[in-house]
Amino acid sequence: DSNIIFSYDVGDTSNSYRGQPTTNAVGNLNNFNPLDLYTWASSGNTSTWCRDTTIFPSPVNGIPLKEVSSGTDSYSSTYNNPGNNISAASSGQTWTVSVYALAAAGTNLQVWIFGSNSSGNYIELDARGFTATGVWQRISVSMTFTNGSTAYVQARVATSTNGATIWWDGLQVEQKPYPT
Repeated sequence: DSNIIFSYDVGDTSNSYRGQPTTNAVGNLNNFNPLDLYTWASSGNTSTWCRDTTIFPSPVNGIPLKEVSSGTDSYSSTYNNPGNNISAASSGQTWTVSVYALAAAGTNLQVWIFGSNSSGNYIELDARGFTATGVWQRISVSMTFTNGSTAYVQARVATSTNGATIWWDGLQVEQKPYPT
């Protein structure tokens, strides 16, 4: 109602299509709670999650989540949980998971995308590793689902280095082959 005109240049791939209209699927299904994402870690380590007001604001002006890899509990609530389904998805669709992450230390830092079946069990996945730089960085991973049983998309951010810390915010899951 203000006669504002919105446009974007689809040929400008170097800017990650800044401003392109998109639908972030996070929060549209199951009241997705990223605090539930204590997740994959090698050697049976689990991770603890919390909101961290000491690292404020994030690049999206939020209070970031903090993950610390710790403990020895083996994958207790990691996978195969329908509560982790973010959006309906199907074979042939391409989805992208992106997030702003700040890693202080650690190796094997990763952002994950999963296709899960109607029961919430993961059946296909891809991951992208990133390196701790001490500054916020945008990390993304894209995947075209190929399994005919894929019904939902899920996402994770994780480290398998015991004691490593990742702060992250701005989780975006969208049905596109690139982050916006």
